[in-house]
Amino acid sequence: MNQGGAGSTVVVSGAPGGVIVVFNYALTLGGDGTLTFRSSGGRELGSFDILASGGLVCPDAEKGWFETDPGDDLEIVTSGGIAKGHLSYERNA
Repeated sequence: MNQGGAGSTVVVSGAPGGVIVVFNYALTLGGDGTLTFRSSGGRELGSFDILASGGLVCPDAEKGWFETDPGDDLEIVTSGGIAKGHLSYERNA
């Protein structure tokens, strides 16, 4: 993932009735700020304060770290920096 600018970005598009399960991720933030994973309906899935050029790594979780609400997109919301990195996910119907 390579966010174009700070703010809200859809990372994975949802499917009708399905959920997106995130199994692992590694992310950096280009400036001091906050990175939040969010279900597009507004529910916060996890929020992290990150220093400039800092990041976080979350190893593989067999059952997943979190999932979106049914039908929602997976979004990241950043303030103070641009997010870059990758994640592994599965869409479940």
